[in-house]
Amino acid sequence: MNNSRRRFLKQSVGAVAGAGVSIELAGQRGKQPLNTATLQAVAEIVLPAGELSKEGIAKAISGFQSWMDGFEPVAELNHPYLSSSEIQYGPPDPRPRWQSQLEGLELESQKKYAMAFAQLGIRERRQMIERAIRDDRLDRLPPTAEAHHAAVALAAHFYASADATDLCYNAAIQRWGCHGLEAGAVKPAGKRS
Repeated sequence: MNNSRRRFLKQSVGAVAGAGVSIELAGQRGKQPLNTATLQAVAEIVLPAGELSKEGIAKAISGFQSWMDGFEPVAELNHPYLSSSEIQYGPPDPRPRWQSQLEGLELESQKKYAMAFAQLGIRERRQMIERAIRDDRLDRLPPTAEAHHAAVALAAHFYASADATDLCYNAAIQRWGCHGLEAGAVKPAGKRS
């Protein structure tokens, strides 16, 4: 009996270790960045490219990629103690869906125009993105993780950022920064840095 228990434990540890490696590899596979060239071309359409510099668009894309890297699929949400005893969970990882949508834009561009999506003019890219999000109900920007399309997710992420608030008010409000009470009476500095 002791020998079979020892054999069982050895086999179990091996199986658990093997499963852990495959789960870890699957997690790393899901963390691959979205197609940067296509995402850049989408950003030039859905973000205020006229107001942002190339560095500003690059910063928005980098922030979006960082948000995706830190996203925890099906995470337990804050518990609504007074209204429900049910534990609620967030959405699954949207990155595979968004990646396939960007690949779809590339493929459509290749088939329709025989060139990469990023090489298309503004008008053609805008038409393709509008067609892709036509069926989405967009009376407001959804939370980033709940956006159906990658273009909407990028816009939602940017417009929820401190940079977007500063750009909107043309002032260094630093929305998510920590400000002491003494800062309440001080008007934010003019143009953003």
